[in-house]
Amino acid sequence: MTSFRSLFHIVRADFYERTRSYGFLVTIVLTILAAYFFVPFTDARYGVVMINEHRGIYNSAWIGSTVVMSTVTILSLIGFALVKNAIDRDRLTRVGQIIATTPISKLGYLFGKFVSNFIILAIIVLIAFLVSIAMQLIRSEDTTIRILDMLLPFILVALPVMAIVAALAVLFEATRVLSGGVGIIVYFFLWSQIFLNYGVTVQIGNLALSSPMGLEVFYDSMIETFREQKNVTGTVEKADGIIELDRPLETFVWNGVDWSAEIVAGRMAWVVIALAVVLLTVLVFRGFDKVMAKESFDLFRIFRRKGKGSKDEGWDSSGGLTAKTLTSISLKFSFFNLLRYELWLMLKGQKWWWYAVAILFIVGDLLLPLDIVRSMLGPLTWVWPILIWSSMGVRELRNNTRDIVFSSMNPLERQLPATWCAGFIIALGTGIGLGIKLLYEGDLGSLFAWFVGAMFIPTLALSLGIWTRSNKTFEVVLLVLMFVGVMNQLQVFDFMGSMESSVQKGMPIIYLVITIILLVAAVLGRRNQIQR
Repeated sequence: MTSFRSLFHIVRADFYERTRSYGFLVTIVLTILAAYFFVPFTDARYGVVMINEHRGIYNSAWIGSTVVMSTVTILSLIGFALVKNAIDRDRLTRVGQIIATTPISKLGYLFGKFVSNFIILAIIVLIAFLVSIAMQLIRSEDTTIRILDMLLPFILVALPVMAIVAALAVLFEATRVLSGGVGIIVYFFLWSQIFLNYGVTVQIGNLALSSPMGLEVFYDSMIETFREQKNVTGTVEKADGIIELDRPLETFVWNGVDWSAEIVAGRMAWVVIALAVVLLTVLVFRGFDKVMAKESFDLFRIFRRKGKGSKDEGWDSSGGLTAKTLTSISLKFSFFNLLRYELWLMLKGQKWWWYAVAILFIVGDLLLPLDIVRSMLGPLTWVWPILIWSSMGVRELRNNTRDIVFSSMNPLERQLPATWCAGFIIALGTGIGLGIKLLYEGDLGSLFAWFVGAMFIPTLALSLGIWTRSNKTFEVVLLVLMFVGVMNQLQVFDFMGSMESSVQKGMPIIYLVITIILLVAAVLGRRNQIQR
């Protein structure tokens, strides 16, 4: 009973903390938007889920399944960033040190974090289910709502995916190497190479284990139904992303997946795998006791050194400040000095090899052909400092310096612009190779787009950091923009002018407006933080 009560309180505390965050609200909004765009207007000339440029009639089975596809695609990535902060938050708030003194076991603690992660993601899945009902009524092509046809895809496909995401979030947080921004990058590549690889089914004995996302369950059934109704014997192509057509899509009737015992077992196997991941996490999680002991020792050593008063000027023998230290404070303000220290804080801790790789990117941007630089190397150049930018807007919170920074003189007019300028300088410095190449080629339109991109990235980092109070949101968004958008030639995501067509269609102007909006949002968010 005591273990159950401890588990309940861990889950409840995490639930309250997560649901009050801006990140939770942002994730819900993105999930709703994705569900909306995955069910286009009946006469729309684009499609997301298509079979040979056909879509299904908007009945409960089709809408429920397509909304599930959008939900698992978006939430398996953004949801990971949303829930990957439970253990880290206990470290930062020192709650973990208190937990280390309680009888709760590592397994109980980690399982509680897994359950809380899953509940948060399941709530968003529930909201997506309600949105799918609304979308069927809004599109009004088939207004007969069949709850079971719509609900089963969410239960058998979406929830197992959320279980895997919840378990991986706990595993990454418990592993020292993967607990920070590196974990987000590793997970992104795991997501893009394994989660999105939905055509692979692994046979384990008599069990056919589908891919983690399980999208082939829907596509296989849709293709089979399409072949029967349209008498197609040749190749059938399914859509991979947003595809624009010159006419509205033709339709066929699809009444949902035949949920056989084999398919259900293949989906439920991922829940078992998620639980196995939690058990594996127990082996790599070091707990909080060693961290607490190290911090206590470091604190004792600092006080002992300061208490001597013989080597540290400005400290008396009892460890207090002397009048000499207080009277040496200068109130003269220099924005240049503040900017210099902001740059130093951002770049602090970077090893020599980080600068070496950044220089290699610059040299590559200068020497390689322009097409390769614009489509591949240029985006990678601006992915390299992602962990530096992601600290913008959240550094004060993570380092417990919020009260000091926000109580200083004019933090909104001084510290915030200095932070943004430092991020902008890093963008200019790391991307200077592409900028010089565009200037040499005389491509002023693309040069302007590159300059807008250099402003957009730090503004996005600052705004998301302030409003979501997490560095992970920016890391995920920038990775999606770069790898899913820019490098896959999607104009709507081309914020840096990697395509000549996007420059000609005015995308740099659009992103300049977005940058201004994000900057205003950052100022309003920081003002709200200061006034609290």
